[in-house]
Amino acid sequence: MFEPGQQYRTADGVEGEVRVVNPGVNIRVTWKLPEWAILSTVQVRTIPSGKDTTISFRQEKLAGAAELEVMLIHWHKALQALEELMAT
Repeated sequence: MFEPGQQYRTADGVEGEVRVVNPGVNIRVTWKLPEWAILSTVQVRTIPSGKDTTISFRQEKLAGAAELEVMLIHWHKALQALEELMAT
């Protein structure tokens, strides 16, 4: 379970800190790829709508267009993987 203040590091080198956890609603973390100079902030939200749920990603404090493009691809792949997992 994630807790505010908890540090994390993923297998691919992403590091950051958990800032906000609202189970079933949202999580907010800092996010830094190894080659980045500064931390960005990511918020992931779930938005229920009847029997469906929307997953929303918001990433702030990106250095520019190149980082934005990298992260758009990353989050798109993450959603595809989640969709595949849910289909099984």
